[in-house]
Amino acid sequence: MPVPSVQLKKSGLTVKLGRKPPKEPVPVVALEDYISLPQVPYPTSTNYRSKASRSLGKMYGNDQYGDCVVAGEYHAVGVRSANESAEIVVEDRTVVDEYHRICGAGDNGCIIEEVLQDQVQRGLKQAGKLKAYVAVATREKAMIQAAIYLFGNLTFGINLPGQWANDAEPDAIWDDTNSRPVGGHEIVAVDYDANYVYCSTWGMVVRVTYRAIANARIFEEVWATLGTDWVSVHEKAPNGIDTAALAAALEQVGQNTVPPMPEPTPPTPPTPPTPPTPPEPPYPPSPMPDCCVGHVCVEKTMEPGDYLVCKVDGLTPDMICGMVSTWSWSDLIALITMLLELLQSIEHRKRSPKERSGEPRR
Repeated sequence: MPVPSVQLKKSGLTVKLGRKPPKEPVPVVALEDYISLPQVPYPTSTNYRSKASRSLGKMYGNDQYGDCVVAGEYHAVGVRSANESAEIVVEDRTVVDEYHRICGAGDNGCIIEEVLQDQVQRGLKQAGKLKAYVAVATREKAMIQAAIYLFGNLTFGINLPGQWANDAEPDAIWDDTNSRPVGGHEIVAVDYDANYVYCSTWGMVVRVTYRAIANARIFEEVWATLGTDWVSVHEKAPNGIDTAALAAALEQVGQNTVPPMPEPTPPTPPTPPTPPTPPEPPYPPSPMPDCCVGHVCVEKTMEPGDYLVCKVDGLTPDMICGMVSTWSWSDLIALITMLLELLQSIEHRKRSPKERSGEPRR
């Protein structure tokens, strides 16, 4: 499907819009989960664009073709390279040829992710490759600033409001609006300050408010990219950041797949205190054994295994007549033996002296 043309009323230019929406929803990550703002010494503003005025001033064929995605990536290359070593500026024909190579013959626009993937695998002509890229959900002001500082740019896939097209000119202010979109477009964030993000498009730089960036209806895609042209021989970016570690972080969270966030390890619950051992229930008072009925018994505290001692008819010695609790075999035998001896003694006492005298002497 041919890409739409748009008249920029203030600048008098006619340009084309060529960002096609993703074929399917793009997995995104929250940079907040991987970048700790207190650990990123990002300044209150940047001025990367001052060294890349030649490349940012190039239309790169976007007035004749819907190659805004490829043109935007060449703008990003110009900014990164200018702040690292030497600014890379290419001819419009080179950009158009790369547009057709990556996105196909004709003039049908591009999908941003396909262009980024090609930069990882092959790289743009006369430019370096991307080390990594990832789609992000970031819309918060501080994180946008930190990301531009870290990576040297951010790629935005937008649904261009008609009002922005009408107002487009160098240093124009693009604020949040309900204006109807006129087509898909790529712009590249190259700088920021307290009030605006500075974005390249159609050979000019415009100012975009943070309020506008927070509107996902307009800013449909946000991509963080790390280019080899942002890296010195010492693996340091112009801002002094260790890009090897940065690339590892981006590769971990991006490159077409989003790894699941690790589940936090739940804290080990404290060992519950050992409940105190309940005291042994008091033993119920032992009933009076049958053998002591009618006799005087010695009062005493009864414990398991104790014997109840009674005096039979006031006679001595004291004789055992019962047990209080659980019987063991040995206790039972001892008790039976004592009872037998008790019965024999009572029987012996009942006999007359004459009857007892006939018994053999023991």
